[in-house]
Amino acid sequence: MSTQPYRFVFVVGVSGSGSTMLTRILGGVPGAVALGGHVNIPSVSIPDDDVHALHIVRRFNAATERLWDRQAVLTLRDGNGRAMLQLIEELRMLEAYRNTTHVVYKRSFLFFEGDRYRPDLNDLFELFDDVRLVVTYRDPRASTASSLRRKFGPHLRACAVVIEEQLTYIAAQLATLDPARYIITAYEDLCANPVPIVRQLARFCDQDEEAMVRRAHTENVEVGRNDRWRSELSADEIAFLDRFFDARRLRQWSLLTTSSRIVSRT
Repeated sequence: MSTQPYRFVFVVGVSGSGSTMLTRILGGVPGAVALGGHVNIPSVSIPDDDVHALHIVRRFNAATERLWDRQAVLTLRDGNGRAMLQLIEELRMLEAYRNTTHVVYKRSFLFFEGDRYRPDLNDLFELFDDVRLVVTYRDPRASTASSLRRKFGPHLRACAVVIEEQLTYIAAQLATLDPARYIITAYEDLCANPVPIVRQLARFCDQDEEAMVRRAHTENVEVGRNDRWRSELSADEIAFLDRFFDARRLRQWSLLTTSSRIVSRT
């Protein structure tokens, strides 16, 4: 196994909140590798022709699925936690990844259908020696519309309910953690002015600032993404989202909304 230490960067966000884009940015700089976090996207930084590495990443994704299966028995859960560590070391034994200093990964809350698969952030701190959480928060109305667009739910209200559950669960978990372990970024701010946001993320994760800025530029981050949902939905659907995500409901995850202008906990 490799004797070189690495930092595990976990991207935290609800469906449609920009977590995949952040994973590409964080995992697309020298020394970093992004392991995906989606059944159909085994990696966002490993080349498609690197069959051996992609096979390892698919096994890693499967191990996280079994780790966070709420119906898994204890021995299966613990075994898959150990498997995650072993698979990262297996990847880092390959020549192309020997100098990996940052392993980037994401999972949505919840992932797959229903509520069977639910990440527990505390598991990460038990498994890995060096962990950073990068939390992305987006206007839940926009996240809901994005989820509907990608057919994560059968209709608008179903997507809104899932987004509410995801945000509430993330906020509850973060509230139990040392604030120095995570950083919160507003997706809208990232789109409006990406350079200072990305620089702060690079400092938090101890990555190359200039390389990350260059990587962010390749994502074509733009303000126009923020209000796309308003042009996609009908007036009745917009009115529903405004009612559903009212001030009372937003207070359920006030930790996220009050910190949504990127906050560094260093």
